Amino acid sequence: MESELLNQRVSLDRIAETKPFGVRFDFQDPVLEASLDRLGILCPLLAAGGRAENLVLISGHKRFFHAQQRHWESLPVSLVQESFSDREFFLLSLYSNWGQAFGDLDRMEALRKAENDYQFTEKEILAEVMPVLGLVPTRGVLEDYRRAGSLCPKIHLLIQDRHLAFQGASGLGRFSIEEQRLLAETVFDSLHLTSGQLTRVAEWLFDLKKGKGASLESVLSEKKLEESLVSTQSDLRSRGERFFAVLRSLRHPRLSEEEGRLRKLKAQIEENKNLQLHWPEGLEKKEISVTARLHRSGDLERVLRFLEAHGPALEFPLEG
Repeated sequence: MESELLNQRVSLDRIAETKPFGVRFDFQDPVLEASLDRLGILCPLLAAGGRAENLVLISGHKRFFHAQQRHWESLPVSLVQESFSDREFFLLSLYSNWGQAFGDLDRMEALRKAENDYQFTEKEILAEVMPVLGLVPTRGVLEDYRRAGSLCPKIHLLIQDRHLAFQGASGLGRFSIEEQRLLAETVFDSLHLTSGQLTRVAEWLFDLKKGKGASLESVLSEKKLEESLVSTQSDLRSRGERFFAVLRSLRHPRLSEEEGRLRKLKAQIEENKNLQLHWPEGLEKKEISVTARLHRSGDLERVLRFLEAHGPALEFPLEG
């Protein structure tokens, strides 16, 4: 695919409002905005179209958006003279942004358009589209983006606002669109979860819903969960930690009880300043470890005497 370009200055009203080749989900870019205010547009936009018709942007959608916001009258544009197919123009749009930063939602939108709007096969997407987006071209990665693309718009906006992590959001696909909207409005809008926490939250809520044979709304109305969501803590991450801990206790009550006893034991054991108590996160393994720090002569003897007196207390987490 070769092209000749004609550079000229073009009035903004000659550029079509429809953006069939754009893949930017979010046009906000503070670095670009500062550059535009200081230096203007340094690199021409890329567009297709003849003299008698509106021009269709191929590349430069964020620059065009911010030019509109600033009420500029014209922009430098490079016009593609040849008649390419829409698929070729779409690829040209991606390749002309080679090396630029694509967010996960941008990638999601690009893969959705490639598959749904321009009928790229899975093989073509893996070979021609994903590498340009900076993605490892595997079916597993592609499937993650497909699942993310099927989520409700409110979830996408929360990802854009960094309330939710993109990695982990695909697990929400097990809920209906209405349930996703409920989660977005009643849970995710008021807290922040890491990708790992989000994966677990989706899994635990679904398990509770299925196990109780109840609606998601009924599960979320559990008093402890409601209280965690109306916490007076202003820090979104702290709220997320609180919600995560409460939900975990509801999904795994025995495990949470065991960890509570371990925390009490830890405080008791670490009364001896030479000792520290450890256990695997989530008690994935039925084991605990005691670390001894010996600084002075006699420390070892004191540790051994302490363990002899308190040793039986270390037995209970390993029982059963």
